[in-house]
Amino acid sequence: MVISHLKTSLVKILSLAVILVGSVLLAVLLGWPLSSEALSQTVTMQMSVLLLLAFAMANFLFVTKLLHVSNLRNRVILENMGEGLVVVDTAGRIQVINGAAKKMLNINEKLKAGQLWEKLVSLSNPDSGVETKEIVTATIKNRKKTFSEAWIMKGQTGSPFAAAVSVSPIVSAERILGAIIVFRNIEKEKQIDRAKNEFISLVSHQLRTPLSAINWYAEALMTGDLGKLKSEQAEYLHRISDSNQRMIALVNSILEVSRIELDTFIVDARLTDVAGLLDEAVADFSYQLKLKSISLIKKYSSSIGVVNMDPRYGRMIMENLLSNAIKYTPSGGEVTVAALIKKNQLHLEVSDTGYGIPKEEVSKVFTKMFRGHNIIDKDTDGTGLGLYIVKSIVDSAGGRISFETEEDKGTKFTVILPVKKGTKSATGNRHLASAKL
Repeated sequence: MVISHLKTSLVKILSLAVILVGSVLLAVLLGWPLSSEALSQTVTMQMSVLLLLAFAMANFLFVTKLLHVSNLRNRVILENMGEGLVVVDTAGRIQVINGAAKKMLNINEKLKAGQLWEKLVSLSNPDSGVETKEIVTATIKNRKKTFSEAWIMKGQTGSPFAAAVSVSPIVSAERILGAIIVFRNIEKEKQIDRAKNEFISLVSHQLRTPLSAINWYAEALMTGDLGKLKSEQAEYLHRISDSNQRMIALVNSILEVSRIELDTFIVDARLTDVAGLLDEAVADFSYQLKLKSISLIKKYSSSIGVVNMDPRYGRMIMENLLSNAIKYTPSGGEVTVAALIKKNQLHLEVSDTGYGIPKEEVSKVFTKMFRGHNIIDKDTDGTGLGLYIVKSIVDSAGGRISFETEEDKGTKFTVILPVKKGTKSATGNRHLASAKL
């Protein structure tokens, strides 16, 4: 662009110089009388134009050199990037591609600009396997950046690999010029992450055995099966039992996170009475409700219906939501459980009058290890894994989870799961089960 402007200026100056010189020559050839004053002015103008021309030429050469150096530097930077970088025009034709991109995609070094990106590369969703060929086109059309850490990328040859991919539109003066595609191979990171999860899963399984033994012995001592305890001994034993229960809950949460991230869900769908599931989940927290004098309000019918879903994960959803609601509601508060089946969807709601979630932390609610800063000093036992587990289960079931919250007023979580209605099974199973999980 700069060089183009300079060339235009030089052409204009040269044209002016030619006109001036031509005018004098024409006057001389035609024998027109030229006064010394007129001739002197003409020569002065010619000299000025020539000087201006020389100055413009010098600038042109300097800028050309500068741009050459700049372009060379940019090419060196592009070629030494660890990430693959590709620039395409609005039609998806490759304009620039760096060495890292060629290497990762096994593209010939002699690749010429102008080839279609979609014909050279395939992107697919690792969960569904569905190819997403329109990703670049959609980014250009919507003028919005697209980013994913979970795509499988493959060139015309070579093996597919996990890739983190970012596609950004190129916009200049409100005009879309194309898109920049930046990607990197994260296959090693995925392998390391999987190995970490497998290690955590193995360690957690090994921890369950001694923790279960401690729990069994503690219960035997507390029930008096091994003799009567003094009041001080009973108090210490209850503390041991409570701490052990917290450790068991933590290990179970870690195991569930490992199953989620290793994708090792085992499905066991069965006919289920929804009201039965909710009643059992509430009953499991009767001690905590009584301890904090929290009122529990049920807003569901005992005849809500029977659905065909997986029981364990349904229980897990309710247990985590109820646990949080009770844990983060001050004494004397209220927790409400509501449910209904509508258009082959199970709607579950758990609301409380608790501490709520700060506005600035709302976006972090479903991330691993998240705990709001307003409740850390009120309850130090939370793991920050419960809502991450719930969100992962709901997503895997093809459902949705949302929440409404106001600090110091309370929070309401809503879960919507796709279900298949059924009739009561012969065994009278009273558990919730998910159609997909």
